[in-house]
Amino acid sequence: MKLFTIQLRLMLKRKSFLISLLLMILFVVFAFSWECFKYYGHDIVAVPAAKYLFCLQGNKNSASFIFTIVFPIVATLPFSDSFFEERKNKTLELCLMRMSNNKYYYSKLFAVFFSGFIIMFLPLIINMFLNLLAFPSESTVGAGNISIMESHLFVAEENKNISTVIFKNLYINNTILYDVLIGFILSLACAFMAVITYQISFFYKKSQLILTVLMFVIYNFYDLMLGIFSLEEFQLKNYIKIHSVNDGQSYFGLAVIFTFLFIASALPILFAKRKLGNPYD
Repeated sequence: MKLFTIQLRLMLKRKSFLISLLLMILFVVFAFSWECFKYYGHDIVAVPAAKYLFCLQGNKNSASFIFTIVFPIVATLPFSDSFFEERKNKTLELCLMRMSNNKYYYSKLFAVFFSGFIIMFLPLIINMFLNLLAFPSESTVGAGNISIMESHLFVAEENKNISTVIFKNLYINNTILYDVLIGFILSLACAFMAVITYQISFFYKKSQLILTVLMFVIYNFYDLMLGIFSLEEFQLKNYIKIHSVNDGQSYFGLAVIFTFLFIASALPILFAKRKLGNPYD
């Protein structure tokens, strides 16, 4: 626990983490401000509820679209390249002199996981909190395709040609908690992507910039291929756009996505730890 705390302190002092967090907060604040500007001067009965103005909405603004493209690089910027940097700056030896290879490896792995999660989850919660402060908690006014979404949810079980939206009952009974859950899913995916990049850094030594953007390239190529072959069920972006009618959602598809992310994060452990014995080879 002490070593994990030390790694977190190193993360909090990194310029890349601080800049990434600042940019993410500015982005979600801008998304909130845009909603305020849009509904400024409207009668209160014509303003949607806060739960419909979360920045991960699928059909109402561009924030969700931007998130579905850039989140892999947002996940990897803060701390996933820290081992690469320590090896490049020749400070790795000092770290390994003070702790065992195993303790160094796992403490940094969990810190990288946390960095990928918090860099996304904290700004999303800030956006949700601001919406709850500024907009009504309930409203008879929909936003964008909300009415379509709600109709879709209710008729999906009867109409077999329309796929059900997962977590349907949660959406109907507690939309705010549903919003939090979708934010958690996105943040968890970011955490796994950060760990995957960290694992790759044990085997890749050429360019820190390429290492940082590699997950962004891999994810968007993978997403493009799934779209070409009509495998929307396994596209992560279909699970992180709220209030969107998606034909590509299923519990099985979401389980497969996170099983793949977990395996890609955990499998390299068998080989990466060996690199600490001679990290410059």
